[in-house]
Amino acid sequence: MRGVRLLIAAGALMLLAAELTADVVMRLELPRETFMRFEPVVAVLTMRNTSGQVLVFGTEPEFKGYLEIELTDIAGRPLPGSGTKFDLKGLMLRSGVDQKIRVNLSGKVDVTKCGNYRVRLILGHPMLRDEYESNTRQFEVSTGRVFWQRRFGMPKLGDGHEAGTPPPLRSYTVKNLWDGAHLYYYLLVEDDENIYVMKRIGEVTNRDRASCEIDMLNRLHVLLPLQPKIFQYQVFDWTGNRELNKVYKSSKSVPFLFRDATTGEVGVLGGELASLGIDYTEDRLMPENPALGDSPDKPRVPVSPTRRAPAQAAAPAQADAPVGPVKP
Repeated sequence: MRGVRLLIAAGALMLLAAELTADVVMRLELPRETFMRFEPVVAVLTMRNTSGQVLVFGTEPEFKGYLEIELTDIAGRPLPGSGTKFDLKGLMLRSGVDQKIRVNLSGKVDVTKCGNYRVRLILGHPMLRDEYESNTRQFEVSTGRVFWQRRFGMPKLGDGHEAGTPPPLRSYTVKNLWDGAHLYYYLLVEDDENIYVMKRIGEVTNRDRASCEIDMLNRLHVLLPLQPKIFQYQVFDWTGNRELNKVYKSSKSVPFLFRDATTGEVGVLGGELASLGIDYTEDRLMPENPALGDSPDKPRVPVSPTRRAPAQAAAPAQADAPVGPVKP
């Protein structure tokens, strides 16, 4: 019996030793340090499992791991939502392999209030003796600055407006946000009560200013100087849908927006069309990102003292999902 007890004790010690050696190295990254208010704040978490065993995350008690969000202000004081935990069902951390996931912070905690935040993620799992922490990253949420704004009447489509009544009014608002290295441009379509569309439309690395015009159909034309001699030309309708996206370069002349006062037509004069891979690279262009919400006619962000965005509007489809290589 004594020998059996010794074997049981030895086995328990071996299990304890294996548990003590369990380790997960975590690195938290943010694409930028400044975000527009209501813009999804999506972080990338890289985890390396050095425990020597596969960590599986599931719904069973023995596999029910979690991530906890620690959110504080610049002084380190916990903010509402700090301590929020969520599971990582379906994730598998193989030993010695780096695994990246996107974590939509704004889909888990409220970061709609302007200010400076500090965030850290904490990993727990029944197969790990301890919790493991990522590094701390700091970011700011800002309202940005209004660069350009115009009010317009909603186009009359079908029987959408009663005869003799003025069309509803909306505004195109172009804001910019400076993060210390780049100047980002955002488009908002709004009225006095709601923000219907908010999307990031460009990134500028020089000090040249964008040009904006509205044509006779109340479409917005934007010409952005992406880099010296390279310009992105975009056209948006009143729902925020991008109808046109072209890139021009300076040749014998510099491209510029021109509005014909007699017809109301707007277009680009000067320059010539640029070639992808020769004059510019695709990563210099903003992708066609979806606007907040799920319908061009549904208000996305109600105007209120807190101006909170709906939770369903903030979460991108791939948040909290494993991803491949992610650009910094």
